[in-house]
Amino acid sequence: MNKKPAMSGKRPVSADSRKSPQEQQRMKTPSAPNTPKAPAAPNNQNTARQIAASQQKKRKSSKSALKKSVKAPTKTSAKASVKTPAKKPAASGQPQAARPAPPTARGTAVRSPQKPRVQSSPRKRHKYRGGNYILYYMLAGVVVITVLVILANTVLFRCRQITVSGNVRYSAEEIAESSGIVTGKNLLHINARQAADSIVSSLAYVDDAQVKKSFPTGINITVTEAEKWFCVRHGNTTAAVSRRGKIIEHCAPDGLTVITGYEPENIDVGKWLRSETDSKTDIPGTILGAIERTSLENVDEVDLNDRFSIKMSIDNGRIILELGTVSEMESKLIVANDLIRNHISATESVTVLLSNPIQATVHRNIDAEPENPVSEPSNSDEPGDSDASSEPQT
Repeated sequence: MNKKPAMSGKRPVSADSRKSPQEQQRMKTPSAPNTPKAPAAPNNQNTARQIAASQQKKRKSSKSALKKSVKAPTKTSAKASVKTPAKKPAASGQPQAARPAPPTARGTAVRSPQKPRVQSSPRKRHKYRGGNYILYYMLAGVVVITVLVILANTVLFRCRQITVSGNVRYSAEEIAESSGIVTGKNLLHINARQAADSIVSSLAYVDDAQVKKSFPTGINITVTEAEKWFCVRHGNTTAAVSRRGKIIEHCAPDGLTVITGYEPENIDVGKWLRSETDSKTDIPGTILGAIERTSLENVDEVDLNDRFSIKMSIDNGRIILELGTVSEMESKLIVANDLIRNHISATESVTVLLSNPIQATVHRNIDAEPENPVSEPSNSDEPGDSDASSEPQT
């Protein structure tokens, strides 16, 4: 009889028990039918280089396909439509096979190759014709400007009101009439400077005039009336002169300073005073201005026959100032005013030499009798009277 082998303490090891737990788990889970296993990723560096080179070739081919499609878009689109068949839907009972993932090397990212884009034929673009519109705008602007100019010169800006200010001697109507401006005239056709000159030349007692346009329909006139400043004597004619040098009237001096020896070019009323000798033209204004600044009083006459030896008469000829030239006129008159107030009495007749204002000389005239003699005559026996014909003072 065959004896059964004795059972040892060890259990028989099955083939499944020898496998690792991971393999046992794989065996338990059902695998998808007809699904090919993905190949294991090789760890070899040469394989990674081969993959990278193949991808680079695919990129170049895709770029060349894109360039060809851009150059001939209609042909490529037709070819694409012919060569590319429509994809058939997968059967309901057959599962789709999964595309195996390409092997990748460690540290390298593998990009999927880009499909060449098939561009459709570009639409025809119309060229921008902006020059025509610019020409239209220019023509429209010219038309508008022309219309505005015509309206401004015909209908718009007509003078309806004239305003006059600064007038005392003349009325507003006289000044407006002398300007030559009438209501209804277009402001654009009015010459303001010419109108102001017409007022000054037409009206003797107007020294200055300003004409301003007040758009859209007004005119403003401002006048400065003249006042007598001094007189000029030429032959038997004595003319009053304004501060701006305009001859405003033929009249008696009436207390004004008279300039003699001036030799005016024209002494008619309304003309501007000017001497035949150019160097004398501005001398009266310089002398009269110095007289006002120094407050010298009772100046009767200024003799300009010799412009290098100017003489001034004060108090009806009782005091004669020999001033020399017109230079340093104000300093000379300051010295003369001080001598008249502090060193010359009200009854003395003297001549003061002021060619040099630093050293002034006073000559007393004994033979000349004063215009208003004192009640007690001077005693001729007093010492020093016989030798007092000339007494210098500084």
